[in-house]
Amino acid sequence: MVVSTETGGHDGNPYYHAQAFQWADGTRKLLLISKRDYPIDLNLSEFTGAAVAIVDQTTAGGPVGFDTLTNGTFQLTGFAVAVLSLE
Repeated sequence: MVVSTETGGHDGNPYYHAQAFQWADGTRKLLLISKRDYPIDLNLSEFTGAAVAIVDQTTAGGPVGFDTLTNGTFQLTGFAVAVLSLE
């Protein structure tokens, strides 16, 4: 199911797009897409512990990068596409 998603502030953030999803089993996912060529720091404390899959300028067409969101702050790198998954 698609979940209503805000990108911060009254008018949203024009530098990235976010879309949240929730599965019937309770799994939550967040799709993030950077529209800029520099990093954006995001407060995602509700996704602490989430698995992160990301492609960006550093993966350069290579394999997807994987990480875990450990402290609730996520740096969305320039022109990145990331999916955060929390079960």
